[in-house]
Amino acid sequence: MVWLDIGATWPLNFRCRFNMIGVDLKQKSTTISLMFLLLSFVICAQVFAQPCVVVANANKMINSLTANDVERIFLGKMKRWPDGRVVNVVYNDEKMVQTAFSEQYLHRSWRQVSTYWRKKLYSGYSMLPAFIGGHEQVKEYLMSHPDAISYLNSDELDPRVKIIKVKP
Repeated sequence: MVWLDIGATWPLNFRCRFNMIGVDLKQKSTTISLMFLLLSFVICAQVFAQPCVVVANANKMINSLTANDVERIFLGKMKRWPDGRVVNVVYNDEKMVQTAFSEQYLHRSWRQVSTYWRKKLYSGYSMLPAFIGGHEQVKEYLMSHPDAISYLNSDELDPRVKIIKVKP
């Protein structure tokens, strides 16, 4: 039996117990190395993950949407704002925020979302939404299009955009 004790240098004191009876020394060290590497990736992913937020033009009168409305808007199922104006959906083409948004709000992987939109396009049912690369370009687009909606990392916010609160 091996105890892996991650000491005071880590934010949390973490102990794992691994049963390694009948495993030779080389396999034990490889297994421990792989588990430690996996644990490092999990901790780094949690530390560096920035929550993404739904944003719109700073002058948009709507302050919040339900999670269901956000999902329906970004999948092209809801085409109008609650005030009746047509929604202009903008996907942020930056990979990290794209992946976080699709998993957090659409409950799908980014690959599933892009496949969904390709199917809608090729079936003749819908046009693709705008895909704009980079946070600055998204903010510029939102400034010039009052009915646009998109998403950004929470650390990329500025007065040009307004956070749309997403209610459960």
